[in-house]
Amino acid sequence: MKLSDLIPETNALMDPNYFVRKNRLVQFQDAPNPSLRDTSPADRVGRADRDGNFGDRAGRVREPEARKKIVVTGFRDRIEEPHWDYAVIERLTEKELQPQLIAFSLRKLLLERDPESNIALMPGDVVTIFTKSDFTMPKRLTQRLVRIEGEVNRPGVYPVVEGESAADLFERAGGKTENAYVYATEFFRESILIDQEKRLLIVKQRLAERLNALSTDLSQNIDPAQLALAKERLEAAKSMSAQLATLKASGRLALDLEFSSANLPKIALEDGDRIYLPAMPASVSVFGAVNLDSALVYKPGRRVIDYLEQAGLRAEADRNEIFVIRANGSIKTRKQTIISLAASGIDSEELYPGDTVVVPEKLDRESAWTSFMRSARDFATVLGQLGIGAAAIKILRQ
Repeated sequence: MKLSDLIPETNALMDPNYFVRKNRLVQFQDAPNPSLRDTSPADRVGRADRDGNFGDRAGRVREPEARKKIVVTGFRDRIEEPHWDYAVIERLTEKELQPQLIAFSLRKLLLERDPESNIALMPGDVVTIFTKSDFTMPKRLTQRLVRIEGEVNRPGVYPVVEGESAADLFERAGGKTENAYVYATEFFRESILIDQEKRLLIVKQRLAERLNALSTDLSQNIDPAQLALAKERLEAAKSMSAQLATLKASGRLALDLEFSSANLPKIALEDGDRIYLPAMPASVSVFGAVNLDSALVYKPGRRVIDYLEQAGLRAEADRNEIFVIRANGSIKTRKQTIISLAASGIDSEELYPGDTVVVPEKLDRESAWTSFMRSARDFATVLGQLGIGAAAIKILRQ
């Protein structure tokens, strides 16, 4: 018996039902049931199909419905590709009974039909087939699949080669539609998601430490006035902690695109990247310490101050800590200039569709929202790094 007898074709590696199906056919051929012996080979295949949903009378493979659902779930659920250049036969030497590894190439065995790769097997041999995910592969051998969707002419999952950029894929996908809003393109990457999750965990740990400190202050405080304040702060921190626990990092990479951008940047793509081009919204959001806390109609040329006047600032609004969450994923805080000492420093910033203005409250009120916004500048940067920006702010102020 040789390797080609055990692995006769590539389908034996890619189809998880391959050997099950072959075993069923062998069982039917050897079955003592007269009804099976009297049927033709085509009928036997058909019977196997009816019993196991594996084939039709012509011998074509039909996938079970359950597997079909898995396949169409997403490109990350695909069957893993075998390592074509490395597989091993584990064998015990006849005299010393020492383990021996005999490497061979599936590529040469199955694709090139190399006779030297068709090694004779011995009783007790164990053949191990690896997938590419079992090893860190060279970039040139790594398959990259990238999803691009939204307002592109040919959305889908595309294989990309080493060095191919988001701009290149954008062109392959047919470019943008007339409704595309390139400025607000959302670019997601798995490695960034992992890093953001670590940062989010640090934020949660810091909040947990603050909760412990507040609990300690509460237990040691005997001043009635201070005790009431400590209780209020503790409840605020607990509320924010519960809300923060619902947040998840997005893995979004802020591309820092210009409003007039018509193409994606020349950023190299990685396996698993996801690109989403939204349609252009018709509004700008303003919330926080404002009278009209909602989305406002976008008008070209309008600045932060214009939308603040339309929304109306409340008395407790802290103008020095206003910041803007841009639709492109970046966050704009006050500028460190002489002017910013007297005002927010971003009043003159022009806003674009999808941008969000956040107006923190002054520190004379203690709530889950003001507790969070006490460090507005620092947390604005952190939230931007987490890729959860406006969504996080909206949850935390509830």
